[in-house]
Amino acid sequence: MFAQSKFSFLDYIFGGTSINVVVGVDLSSHATSNTQLPASRQIKMAQSCNEYGVAIQAVMEILQEYDSDQLFPAYGFGSRLSSGGKLSNKYPLSGDTNNYFCKGMAGVLEAYRRSFEAVHISGPVCFSPIIRDVSDTAKRSKDTENYYVLLILTNGSVDDWIETKKAVIEVS
Repeated sequence: MFAQSKFSFLDYIFGGTSINVVVGVDLSSHATSNTQLPASRQIKMAQSCNEYGVAIQAVMEILQEYDSDQLFPAYGFGSRLSSGGKLSNKYPLSGDTNNYFCKGMAGVLEAYRRSFEAVHISGPVCFSPIIRDVSDTAKRSKDTENYYVLLILTNGSVDDWIETKKAVIEVS
């Protein structure tokens, strides 16, 4: 009689599966602002160790141990880039348009803190572009032993809810 085995997450890791962690951070006005404060004070508060910084550190401390190269694509979304002025729902958190990667958890945290110097806080918040981008990257991967984890940090307000649901269903 043939018994089908159920493999645990660690079985896949020990079997050679590579974990690829991708980070998306909401930099929209409703994620970073306190309307009682002037804009310059809002940015200073966002740059300090706020809830997003604490969440990045808490989650990345664990996930980075499973990512072999420790290079994390990190995106910002829901704001306007200072350089171009256009609303963007997917841009390098580091501000370097040629490089989405941050080295380790410290690199992601540093990119997050510095991102406020390169953006004009605005909105709306759209998850679907990042979800689809990570899905496209996974599909292009020639190594079938890759597992992608997308960490999205937001305050819960999503402006493209229908498109986000479609994107999640498509990639599932």
